[in-house]
Amino acid sequence: MAATAEEMLRELRFSRGEPDAVARQVLRHLDDTNWTEVMRALEMLASAGWTDAEIAFRGLVLARAEDWLAECKAFPI
Repeated sequence: MAATAEEMLRELRFSRGEPDAVARQVLRHLDDTNWTEVMRALEMLASAGWTDAEIAFRGLVLARAEDWLAECKAFPI
């Protein structure tokens, strides 16, 4: 079973030697079945100021632009 965004965040390990390694840890979870959860986790980290997560989030949006657009259109407004 794929991890949720919250589970991904709980599993993070922080290192003084690699303070910007959080995005890599989240991206390890990425596959075709859970990309939205990975996006959620990256977005939460980016909004908390993790620059590597913001860069990874933007890259994933570009890589999955059509999927991301469809996901955004499905949001209730």
